[in-house]
Amino acid sequence: MKVMHTIRDTPKNPAGLCALSVDNDGGYLAYPGNSQNGEVQVFDAINLKAVAAIQAHESPLAAIAFNNGGSRLATASTTGTVIRVFGIPSGDKLFEFRRGMKRFIQINCLAFSNEDTFLATTSSTETVHIFKLTRPTQERAPEEQQGWMSYIGKAIGTTASYLVRLRCSVNEQGICTHETAQSWCAECVRSDSNRRSSSYSGGHV
Repeated sequence: MKVMHTIRDTPKNPAGLCALSVDNDGGYLAYPGNSQNGEVQVFDAINLKAVAAIQAHESPLAAIAFNNGGSRLATASTTGTVIRVFGIPSGDKLFEFRRGMKRFIQINCLAFSNEDTFLATTSSTETVHIFKLTRPTQERAPEEQQGWMSYIGKAIGTTASYLVRLRCSVNEQGICTHETAQSWCAECVRSDSNRRSSSYSGGHV
């Protein structure tokens, strides 16, 4: 065993706070970049170079953890109220969660689920908080991008297909015998439209 690289000029770190990703293709090391605030330094342990400096919190760091793939980094500060998740190596903030309103709670541990869909944290209050790592706005984005006209067209198409699946039920005069409009089939709708057109043209209101 030999020393391959030494990271110098690191701040005081009495708690020995650091995190190492376990992914073979992207081995990242995260450690505090400043003892006075929540700066995180991210180091590429494969290529032996610094890749990001993230200003995660205003208060000093209390806990940091990578997901299994090394693509996300969760952080918490000594204030203990806010949990943040950043993308790696970009350093972009992806999520922010509020653990509670009570300040100066000691965050003991952060852990991602295997599928990166949940983040769990434990604290000195003897509680476990689990946060869901999904964005509702992203789930609705495809529908929003289509616009109102596309939405209306989809709604009309859905209604039409629903009507076609129903069986036509009219009497000998061609009048729909269903009790509610929701039960009409396509033929019933057409028959009813023709009757209304004839009534209007005949002067009936």
